Amino acid sequence: MAKPRVFISSTYYDLQTVRADLEEFIVEHGYEPVLFEKGHVAYGAEDTLEHDCYQEISACDILVNIVGGRFGTESKDAQHSISQNELRIAYEQGKLIYVFVETAVLAEYRTYTANKNVAGFIPITVNDLRIFAFLEEVLPLSVVESFKISHDIIDFLKKQWAGLFQNMLVQRASGKRKARQLFGGQREGGGYSPEKPAKNVDVIFDVAQAIRTPTVNAAASINAVTGAITNAPVSRRKAPVTVNVQENFLDAFGKFVGTGDTNANISKMIRLTVSKIPADVTLNFPVSDSSGLFTLTAANGALATAAATLTGATTPGAVYYRLTTNSDPTKLESLVVPISVGLVAGATFPLPGGSVTVSAHMAPFDDPACETGAVTILSITGASTSLLVPYATTGVGYDTGITVANTTLDPGTQVMGFTQAVRQAGTIRFDFFPQTGDTFTYTTQAGSPGSGLAADGSLAQGRTYVVLLSELLGVISGAPAEFNGYIFITTNFTNAYGEYFISNFEFFTYGALMPVVNRT
Repeated sequence: MAKPRVFISSTYYDLQTVRADLEEFIVEHGYEPVLFEKGHVAYGAEDTLEHDCYQEISACDILVNIVGGRFGTESKDAQHSISQNELRIAYEQGKLIYVFVETAVLAEYRTYTANKNVAGFIPITVNDLRIFAFLEEVLPLSVVESFKISHDIIDFLKKQWAGLFQNMLVQRASGKRKARQLFGGQREGGGYSPEKPAKNVDVIFDVAQAIRTPTVNAAASINAVTGAITNAPVSRRKAPVTVNVQENFLDAFGKFVGTGDTNANISKMIRLTVSKIPADVTLNFPVSDSSGLFTLTAANGALATAAATLTGATTPGAVYYRLTTNSDPTKLESLVVPISVGLVAGATFPLPGGSVTVSAHMAPFDDPACETGAVTILSITGASTSLLVPYATTGVGYDTGITVANTTLDPGTQVMGFTQAVRQAGTIRFDFFPQTGDTFTYTTQAGSPGSGLAADGSLAQGRTYVVLLSELLGVISGAPAEFNGYIFITTNFTNAYGEYFISNFEFFTYGALMPVVNRT
């Protein structure tokens, strides 16, 4: 019996243990692993090893690409490594692809994107900036998962491959299979009566796959401090986001159910479920969708006469659209809803950061399997600042001092020459990346060490937080007694700046400003 062939693509020397663990897992799974170091790639006398690896991909079903901190062997084009080109070829051939990137590499990639045009930028986790440049190509094209150890990859693949098998069973046995059986008459007492009119019987075995996960033309974005909304051609307070929910197969929506049907008020509906909306944000849903097939309704199917508006709430909201026009069974059709994003009058800034998602559901069925995946329709950005401490230590008699300033209490135009910041307070999150061991985090709260924080652990405008790394480690459960590594600091307020210093408090002290990695 044929087995799925899985090509493992990565650099070798730095990831050989991961490759060996994956090989063992793939064999145990009943699949066939393909690794060049195990002789699974057939080498020809006339072609290079690079060419033979590329050729072997065409005979594989799945490619697992692993990105670490080493660039690897340069390919003939001198722009990419061999493993990078293996991924590109797999994309071109339409293979099933999984991409995994080491957690530390993916974390520093954020720093790279903010500083790639800065002369002299030197990465810590990779030996060649072309790794980050390649990630810029890959991230928009594929779902990328981070990993610390090989078992992170294995756990993810277990779930994915189990899901693929389950989907195959569903598509084979169910989906929506329409069985039309033409009877010469209706059954009467075990027989058939030819005098009764013939009927077409639609048998729906399952509706879980009737609609696809929604897509959007472009998610809207609100600046948390200014309130500016993207995709707003007329006003910053109206930003249309078009949500498209397509049939997963022909005639999934079915035909229009007229008012004479006793089930007219509840049939052929799609429910759009919106995650909790941040305070002062509004979402407006029109009466008719852009396809002309659906009309806004109440949960019971009663047709609406006015648009629906969802406002800031702590619980998810929902709107319903019912098919009110005959659909075309010969083509895939969609519910197309342009949603206007806005702010209430007198909105309080800064807005809380976060995002809003929407998922679709074939109503009125209550089976959770009928719910699609969620897609982001709105993000609130500009409410935080990310800083980097490239190296911090508490080893061998040294300690690291950390200072973070909340400068939103600035003097404004008269002194500084630009508009005064919106005054805000917020907590501070520390993400620790030790040279050995697992990463860990800490967010300031009531009772946090150091000086400058308010009683609730937030840093007020115009204040500076001062703390030693050893003090932070002392209050973090499970933190190592000694730390050597780098730290990302994310403030829940804008206009943050910081400085760090390393000292033994006797004859050596070194300090520097923290680079601003990102303002989101």
